[in-house]
Amino acid sequence: GDAVKITKIVRGVIEVESFQRVTTTWTVSVKPSRQGYRVLVRQSRAGDLYTLVDPPKDTETLPDGYFIPVLVGPDQAEATLEVVERTPSNYSLSVWDDKAPELLKQLLETPGLDAAARIALQPVVDARQQIGRIDTELVGLQAQQEEIDERANEERQNLLAIQKDPKAGALRKRLSARLEELTQKGAEIGRKIVDLNSQRLSRKIELEDKLRELDLTRK
Repeated sequence: GDAVKITKIVRGVIEVESFQRVTTTWTVSVKPSRQGYRVLVRQSRAGDLYTLVDPPKDTETLPDGYFIPVLVGPDQAEATLEVVERTPSNYSLSVWDDKAPELLKQLLETPGLDAAARIALQPVVDARQQIGRIDTELVGLQAQQEEIDERANEERQNLLAIQKDPKAGALRKRLSARLEELTQKGAEIGRKIVDLNSQRLSRKIELEDKLRELDLTRK
């Protein structure tokens, strides 16, 4: 994988251009000479859609590859040259995709982004990041809730196991207290989850309103 950039955002759909690349390293070993060497290597093309990135000077393009010069300096015994081929790949994703916040942040930090686009994009990036933070918090709370529910269920099973034992009064009391504590914690987390879901819905509606008017195309 290589660079990833956003080329277009229209109504919440992000068009992304990513690049796959192949790097070939050529190492030429020679007997040193005062004049040095110019060694021509033939490299096959990595694929039909691949093109050279910053090809070395005097590279010759062939139908299925390249002739690439590797220069060994005077009195040098070895030279190394990296040749990079790259192909673009386009795909679309929704602003709600997990990858979207980081891509939007990258676009906002692009030096060439014009002022009007930056002003239009900033509130979208902020809103999406807020929703991302809420989602992260929700995941953590839901994990806590599942753990508490599991522990509470274990306490209930323990209480059932000793309910007919007349000698287990003190143990029943301790188990009942722990169960009550777990129930209260579970209820508190449940209220937080409800509140966060409400916040998320509000942010989502606000973001969708902003996205209806957002149309950015990079040139």
